[in-house]
Amino acid sequence: EGITKKVYSSLLNGKIFSSKHAVVDDFVKNYLRPMTMVEVQNQNRFKIEEHFLKFLQGHIQEDKIAAFVESIGGHDEF
Repeated sequence: EGITKKVYSSLLNGKIFSSKHAVVDDFVKNYLRPMTMVEVQNQNRFKIEEHFLKFLQGHIQEDKIAAFVESIGGHDEF
């Protein structure tokens, strides 16, 4: 009888991993990089996919975003 095992696949690179944690680690290691707030504003060459944008818009709570922006406004680095 065959042996079965649950595996996880990354949508970004197609690699197969043995755990969800390994997928997240691969994403953090290979696809995230630190950016300043100024750099984020200048990322016009990137476009958010429509279905992801709709998902974000459905889950954004404007009062929480406003509170966050106000809280970081007091820091000199922002």
